[in-house]
Amino acid sequence: MHDFSIIIPQHGECQRTFNAIQSLQRTQVGDFEVLIVDDGSDFVTWQQLRAQLQAETRPAQAGNLMLLRIPRRQGITVAWNRGASLARGRILIFLNNDTISQGPWLQDLTAPLELDGLNLTAPRAREKQERGIAGSELLEGWCLALRQETFFAQGGFDERFRLYYSDTDLQFRLLQQSASALRACPGLPLIHLGHCSTRKLPSRSAEWRRDRERFLQKWNPIGMPQ
Repeated sequence: MHDFSIIIPQHGECQRTFNAIQSLQRTQVGDFEVLIVDDGSDFVTWQQLRAQLQAETRPAQAGNLMLLRIPRRQGITVAWNRGASLARGRILIFLNNDTISQGPWLQDLTAPLELDGLNLTAPRAREKQERGIAGSELLEGWCLALRQETFFAQGGFDERFRLYYSDTDLQFRLLQQSASALRACPGLPLIHLGHCSTRKLPSRSAEWRRDRERFLQKWNPIGMPQ
């Protein structure tokens, strides 16, 4: 059992994923594992990522690095859940691959989870609420931390949402249990490059509209399930 499991989904972005993992291994301290979930990249891309990681990962870290391949693309929500199902950490951290660690942040992000009623942390709160969706202040979804037992008690991420809103849905569910369930931990040495994982996706707009419609079908305007 590890203290932390860092779950990183990726699709067709070997170098970006490799940079994120390298920066983690260079800066983080403590007992952690990294799980890379490849969501349907072509086989050549998958082989490139695997070869690069094997060549560059130090032997002491290799045992704490796991690669999982989903042959056909299913979306980040499925990738998150698949990684969590294999995680061995007491605390799960869902991290986008378009991130760069510039210093240690694992302990500062996760320490508040020891407080009663607090179930989810992230480096930043959202700057504004989305139009038409009510609720308490929410967290940005590119880096989320919660206890493994909390995640599975919630049934994981709702796979009805393919690329968007699954993190929002999880936050809404946690807020039903406690109004203080969420906390931002600003100032961490972690850079998010911003939407790089979906920017080149041709169906991005259509995926967003579909997931938003499903979210609004599940939750009414005051944030209660239909």
